[in-house]
Amino acid sequence: MIPNRCMVVWCVLTFSSMAACYVAPAGDDDDATSAQADLDGDGFSADRDCDDTNPEVYPGADPICEDTDADCDGNVDDPPDRDRDGYSPCPGNDAPADCDDADPDISPGALESCDGIDNNCDGYTDEGFDQDGDGVTTCASPTPDCDDTNPDIYPGAREVCDGEDNDCDSQTDETSDNDGDGYTECSVPEPDCDDTNPLAAPGIDEICDGVDNDCDGEVDETFDTDMDGFTPCMPEPDCDDTDADVNPGAVDVCDSGRDEDCDGLSATTGDGDGDGFDDCSGEPRDCDDGDPNTYPDAAEACDFVDNDCDGMIDEDLPGDAHEPNDSPDDATDLGTINGQEATVYGALNETADEDWYMFYSMDEGDDLWLIRVTLNGIPEGGNYDAFLYRDDDFDEPLMSGERSGNQPESFSYQGEDDGEHGGEADQMTGWYYVKVVWVDGTNGCPEYTLTVYAG
Repeated sequence: MIPNRCMVVWCVLTFSSMAACYVAPAGDDDDATSAQADLDGDGFSADRDCDDTNPEVYPGADPICEDTDADCDGNVDDPPDRDRDGYSPCPGNDAPADCDDADPDISPGALESCDGIDNNCDGYTDEGFDQDGDGVTTCASPTPDCDDTNPDIYPGAREVCDGEDNDCDSQTDETSDNDGDGYTECSVPEPDCDDTNPLAAPGIDEICDGVDNDCDGEVDETFDTDMDGFTPCMPEPDCDDTDADVNPGAVDVCDSGRDEDCDGLSATTGDGDGDGFDDCSGEPRDCDDGDPNTYPDAAEACDFVDNDCDGMIDEDLPGDAHEPNDSPDDATDLGTINGQEATVYGALNETADEDWYMFYSMDEGDDLWLIRVTLNGIPEGGNYDAFLYRDDDFDEPLMSGERSGNQPESFSYQGEDDGEHGGEADQMTGWYYVKVVWVDGTNGCPEYTLTVYAG
């Protein structure tokens, strides 16, 4: 390869037509390149740029935040202030930094305007223009707050019948007819008393359905013929709406041959169930003369029946010291369980009751790590379900099992550390929850013993 050298040739043509040439010595091309280099790409070569490593430093440059001679005039520059508002965008100076050095109307000393801009550089936009705190300012786009003194009035608010434009749409008390019955909550002179039910509106005929259909403040008023306060369409219906002495609140009259209290039975003199008590004569009376296990002072059983005729049902149920623990938020904390058992005694005091327990376990990388849940101590006839959940995922249990009677049975859940993961620690570390519920149709008292092992 021929070296990149530059030769200058001067030729002079003499009168004899012979050219005499002078060849200048070849110079080093690297020296010329060095003299013209622009390492930082700011358009000025190193021989003119006072800092050819910083593209913001060159002859005539604007000041920068760094304490340096940016314009190469031999003097350290003052902080920049391009919009000439008296504030520099440089942090750390005596004055707060200008958050927009291209706009003289924006600076730490400016007044905040309602324009969607942080005018005073405090990090907030249009502060001071939402006086009622409803989250909408008087300059919000596309629709501003039409009443900044009332937090219930703003674009998107629900329109209510109060003489105000609640949703800032320039209309007052306009509401939709949600149920399509021709009336709204703001109808005049009579509003819809239930705008979710097309069978409830002023002028609609009353029907026997437990609803105020005609919006007159009364329910099924035309269906209480005997005016005893009970109608045939109540949850406990009047079994004879022609006789005011017959209704679910009445008391059976002995030997009347009628079912005055609408329970399907009539009271007759005599001990119908052979338990030694009569439901018509003598004191105390039998509250159920068809059940030999129900009579005054009988032993209360856990069967959802008033066995002793004292007006209370199952009042002698065993107490549950852990109540209330009917939800994950109220779960009884069994603490940390690692390689040991935790045992708790509980009771379900009604068929809808749920008992929740929670515990924490630390997986230390043991390939045999598992959780075992055991329910026992359930009386004969008892039937329970137990469910195991991980953390806050209550949609799908990890395991579940039904336990019946006095047989102590358990189910086990083995975590992912089953050898496939190399026994990595923390695979299954976390909170776990156990739920105990009563299965429909269960008879007997609700005590149980719950034992949990983890490790």
